[in-house]
Amino acid sequence: MQTIGNSTITQLTKLAQTNVLASQLSRVAMQERVQMAQCRELLSTLASMHVTYSSLQGQRIQLNQRRLRRFR
Repeated sequence: MQTIGNSTITQLTKLAQTNVLASQLSRVAMQERVQMAQCRELLSTLASMHVTYSSLQGQRIQLNQRRLRRFR
């Protein structure tokens, strides 16, 4: 009888530890989802900035070419 009681206590302790770990894992997974969403937003912003930068570079090159033509 005592052996069954000890075994039950051991199993309940392991179950409680498993529940704690599952809860922690769930929290970490949620944090990862939030961080992934932030990364997607940042990448989208970066892509937009890159397009703007490339456009400005193209405009700068065109302006420089026009200036060079004027001085010839």
